[in-house]
Amino acid sequence: MTEKRKTIAILGSGRCGTSMIANSIRLLGVNLGKEFIVPDETNPKGFWENQNIVDIHKKIIMALGNQNTPYPRGWWNKAEIAAVKQDLKCYLEKEFGDSPLWGWKDPRTCQCIGLWKEVLKELDVEPYYLIVVRNPKDVVNSFQKAYKHTSGKWALERWIFLTLMALKETKDERRYIVDYDQFLANGFRTIKQLSSDFDIPISQKESTLKKQIQGIIEPNLQHQNSSMESLLTDKEINDTARRLYLTCYKACYSTEYFHSDEFKSQIENYFCSWFNERR
Repeated sequence: MTEKRKTIAILGSGRCGTSMIANSIRLLGVNLGKEFIVPDETNPKGFWENQNIVDIHKKIIMALGNQNTPYPRGWWNKAEIAAVKQDLKCYLEKEFGDSPLWGWKDPRTCQCIGLWKEVLKELDVEPYYLIVVRNPKDVVNSFQKAYKHTSGKWALERWIFLTLMALKETKDERRYIVDYDQFLANGFRTIKQLSSDFDIPISQKESTLKKQIQGIIEPNLQHQNSSMESLLTDKEINDTARRLYLTCYKACYSTEYFHSDEFKSQIENYFCSWFNERR
């Protein structure tokens, strides 16, 4: 029996370290494609975002909008999305049709998981979801440092929205969660655990893999992180963001909790509360 092809979707808000982690999972043999968003001063080591997939996501946003609220139920079946869906299927078959293990990273994916599930099912590809979270205080600071005119309120709401979408839409899927600081402290351990959870063999010496991952992580990043105490006392961080991050943080360090009904229920409660306030 032929083994199913696998794909890894890296989910999370911008400025959460998803680029660094995307670069790292390539070391497991994950094919991310050929054409990438060009690095710039906001991300000099590269975004590792597939240009074609980003363009397709932008078409969806052009059609449906980019507000921090979920798209209508079954949006991927709308007539105006049919051509975009076909474009995505054709591109994935052309680029990754011969790849047993591939993946992609783009924060916009968090808004589009419903479409991706449909497409991957039709292509008979088994999806795995790697969810990346970060202290929202640091996300806001990073956004404002990288993009001078970014509103702190917008950055915080964007983090809440994309994090909630990623967690809710993958609740019954094969998935793994990692915290930005957790990865900085020991990226090798994260990648090794990921390879075990997603049944991806490590094809090189572990000492070599560890050295390569250490080369991806910039040492100065470890000195730019806020303490948990500062998160709890910062008046610019709302209660929803605080509670959501604390719940995610616990899940990052407890596999049992992450896979529990309690965690899923907590995320569902945050999701309903957050979006009911915006109706």
